[in-house]
Amino acid sequence: MKKDNITNHIKKVIEKFELKRFIKYCIVGANGIGINVVILYILTNVLGFFYIISSLIAHEVSIIVNYCLNNIWTFKGIGEKRSFTNKLIRYNIAKLSGMTLSIILLYLYTELFSINYLISNLLAIVTGVGWGFFTSLKFVWDSN
Repeated sequence: MKKDNITNHIKKVIEKFELKRFIKYCIVGANGIGINVVILYILTNVLGFFYIISSLIAHEVSIIVNYCLNNIWTFKGIGEKRSFTNKLIRYNIAKLSGMTLSIILLYLYTELFSINYLISNLLAIVTGVGWGFFTSLKFVWDSN
């Protein structure tokens, strides 16, 4: 196989699996974690909110910020038939389904496979990232 053919093949694989878009999605997600932690800390330690209430607010704010960043950067140019609000609602649903999946996997890895809960949590998060990207691409920003 010639070098040009290999390079073209690699480019096609990357395009097919949307690697660039997935990397952008992960960068946005990392930003969302930072936002979540800062808001959680401020609401709980500075403003005196109960940490569970702080966490709920922090999660929703990070979801909204992540949605906006994904909308203008990660998924720019696709799914434009849907309104901003429609996609935001769909994004919240996708995130809720991802959280549910992560909790179920955390339980299964820990209880059924006797994996330490912290490692189980990391495995669930990795799965959740894949699930989140897939649902974002196919449910939130799909072209239908």
